[in-house]
Amino acid sequence: FGEATVPQQGTGRPGLTWASNPFTDQDSESHELRVDGKVGQVTWRIGYYTSDVDDVGAAVLLARRLPLSVDPTGQVTYGQFAPSATLSSFFDETDAIFGSIAIPFGAWTLEAEARQADETRKQLPLNRTAKFKETTPRVNLKWQPRAGWMFYASAAKGTKAGGFNGVTADVATFEPEENTTLEIGGKQSLLEGTLQLNYAVFLIDWKDLQLSVPDTIPSRPGIQDANYIGNVSGAQAKGAELEAIYLVGDNLRLNAALSYVESTFDDDVIDTTFGRLCETNAAPACVFLPRSATLPFGGSPIGGNDLPRTPRAKVSLGAEYTVAVSDSMALAFRGDYNYQSKYYIENLNLGIIPDRGLLNVSATLTGGDGAWSASAWARNALDEVYVSRSFAVSVTHGY
Repeated sequence: FGEATVPQQGTGRPGLTWASNPFTDQDSESHELRVDGKVGQVTWRIGYYTSDVDDVGAAVLLARRLPLSVDPTGQVTYGQFAPSATLSSFFDETDAIFGSIAIPFGAWTLEAEARQADETRKQLPLNRTAKFKETTPRVNLKWQPRAGWMFYASAAKGTKAGGFNGVTADVATFEPEENTTLEIGGKQSLLEGTLQLNYAVFLIDWKDLQLSVPDTIPSRPGIQDANYIGNVSGAQAKGAELEAIYLVGDNLRLNAALSYVESTFDDDVIDTTFGRLCETNAAPACVFLPRSATLPFGGSPIGGNDLPRTPRAKVSLGAEYTVAVSDSMALAFRGDYNYQSKYYIENLNLGIIPDRGLLNVSATLTGGDGAWSASAWARNALDEVYVSRSFAVSVTHGY
């Protein structure tokens, strides 16, 4: 990647100069063999899946200047480190077997399925290898008492794969995250097919939740290394959803969707990433656990706090009115209103994004029996000013 000479010591403003990923090369290959069958009314499926992903990339650090000392006049002395180049390779191999069976009996159907995956991840040139075995079953019981009606209850387990942290992290790898989901719901066609209702209640229980945690062992004295991914106890979410679509005559279509979810951390979870904010606040809004051998930077208990970036309530309302312009042309006017409640941007539940409601409208002219269409539309037609994105920075103790 070339050579450069930089002074070993100097003064001035701290800075980082990166030439990130000057090249990357990824090759992936996957295959699946699946066999479906039927014995009487019982249907079944078995299969095998394999994939191989090779991801090779490079990152070049052109120059890095870090503070070394501060003299009595306030002058900061910086040490400059020579340029460096890093070549990294990631390899991911997955082999999985899966199967399912559906057994009907009268108006009932019992469905069961499962997938077992063996995953091997490698990272070079660090010669890291991590192996994960994941089994994800699902059971679903359906009841269809009449045409257009279906009620169900299901239980399933899901996983989020583990992986590697950066070279400065205290922990080289992080473990898979697991969740168990229970759901009960129904789908009904009513009023001679003009009204469709879909609804469900659910419970999700997470274990070994993957969270960003601060590095407690610096790679250089006095240096705060980047956060890495670690596993904490878990969290739970419970909620309900309702969707309705109603045809009012031949021209007007109404739709509505509502959801409410309470997603909270388990009682024993301690936040060590943003918990340091509690220590520096003159009037703390959260509890700070003192620094100790197990909590080098301290922390804050967040059991019962909402998961970040998760609004509790969402509402969507829509209406579409269609008029015939000619035998082959139609004009449709549509409006959609979408509301979401406030949510927190970090685990301490200190920073809040307010609730918002947005209105979208459109008019669409369709002709040639659907062969062409032209639309005019406005998103956020009421010009609502709202926060679209946010993040919290723990190292600088601020937002």
